[in-house]
Amino acid sequence: MLTEEGWESNIPTLPVTIYAHCMVTVYSTTVMAIGGYQNYQYSGKTFYFTFGEESWTEGPELKNRRWYHSCGKIRRNKESQEMSIIVAGGWDGSSTLSSVEILHEDSNE
Repeated sequence: MLTEEGWESNIPTLPVTIYAHCMVTVYSTTVMAIGGYQNYQYSGKTFYFTFGEESWTEGPELKNRRWYHSCGKIRRNKESQEMSIIVAGGWDGSSTLSSVEILHEDSNE
């Protein structure tokens, strides 16, 4: 996090080595790391980081392992404030994925 003094580096390290993942803000104080390449394999794992608690916790497993994918946050419908996280595309180690997964931020689905 960037502060007036520079970049803050006292955030706990990730629970696993990871790259080619995506991250999305879930709540104002929580971000989610999704998929990627971990421990020499394609991953379907997710992890939450909550500021204030300063800790990482494991989230729901993706249906498809993927890396080099995209993710974002979308509103479920015009009237609702409920949001979902959309995870799309990427690579599963043998083919390029065209699948899309929806994670509901309030239900850990």
